[in-house]
Amino acid sequence: MVDRPPPADRGWWSGPATAALSGSLLVGVASPAHGETSGHVALQLRLDHHDDAVPLSAHGDDDEVLRRLDPRPGRNQAWIDDELRLSRGSGHWSIGVIARSRLDVKVDAETLDLVRHVDRDDAVPASGRRWRVDAQASGFAGRGLVIGWATGDLPACDCSAWGELQGLQLTRWVERRWSGEVSRNGTDGRYALSMQSWRLDDLQVELFLPPPAGQGQALLLAVGFRWAMTPAWRLTGSAHDLGRLRWRGIAEEQASVSTDAELRDADGLITLAPLMQGSVRARTSTARAPAWVRLRLDVRVTASGTGSLATGWGAAAQGWPQIAWREALSPDVELAVRAHSPDWPVRRWGLELRTGTAACSGWSLGVAADRLSGQRRSAGLTLGWRRCD
Repeated sequence: MVDRPPPADRGWWSGPATAALSGSLLVGVASPAHGETSGHVALQLRLDHHDDAVPLSAHGDDDEVLRRLDPRPGRNQAWIDDELRLSRGSGHWSIGVIARSRLDVKVDAETLDLVRHVDRDDAVPASGRRWRVDAQASGFAGRGLVIGWATGDLPACDCSAWGELQGLQLTRWVERRWSGEVSRNGTDGRYALSMQSWRLDDLQVELFLPPPAGQGQALLLAVGFRWAMTPAWRLTGSAHDLGRLRWRGIAEEQASVSTDAELRDADGLITLAPLMQGSVRARTSTARAPAWVRLRLDVRVTASGTGSLATGWGAAAQGWPQIAWREALSPDVELAVRAHSPDWPVRRWGLELRTGTAACSGWSLGVAADRLSGQRRSAGLTLGWRRCD
């Protein structure tokens, strides 16, 4: 198995996201404003980085990641979910260019504890120790065109709806899974393991297989709605990344290893011996994109203040409950304070400032973090600009 070096224009992902099991991806993503039908030009950027187990400042240095590895109990998540888009809208339609990537990593705390144990060669009790391995990573990066459509406000129901279609040229696609069990003998310190792994990776090149195509393809749909139930209550919802990813000739690898496999010799006797087996093939692979859904309820509490509660399902970056308070500082300026599932010290708080809330043109700036020190494990940045005809 050989990993080909990434060409300069491939959208290379680098640095560990959660310990040494998977890499962080350098990426780009945004949240389009839908429902407006006036002519406009908009530029949007969003950066969203998170790691339950390692401070973000350690990413890019394997030794530093292992030194500062400190997983939370249970399931640990890490992600990078970023997007950059430039769009032009007229009437009910919009068209634009987009560059985006996503990485979602989920690793059990026992797996990360095993990584830390091996790196530090910690002692084990005389009775030995056992770890369950459970980890997965999924990510893609691409660039392309996005076409959107919005109904505008519908007076009959005081609601609106929108949809968009993204056609992406994929520059990166990886899917990885690990599962099994590892134990260490407390007397002689030897490790025993029974592990399975699966890998789909466009950077993986096998000596006896043709190289994969230079790019893949993705066709992704997003839809959403806004409904003003009463003058004070409003519900919005959206579903994203409904579609499929495709890559011609990508390598798919399956492997299993066991240090205590039962083998039968020529005399019929059963012995225990190490066994490693697996397969690899190149094929045109298609897979469902990692879709996600989000709902938000807004309640106007005062003449200038609105509270909201949001939640999501699917992608790790969208799964947190979020509470927020938005205050209109003037007819054209709004300040928002957000708490994303405030389970301190890992979850994040955020501030966002918007101008042009009464008019069409304006800009927005948002920042979010779980803390301000170098131990920060979650951070976000949003930047938006919009100019109307």
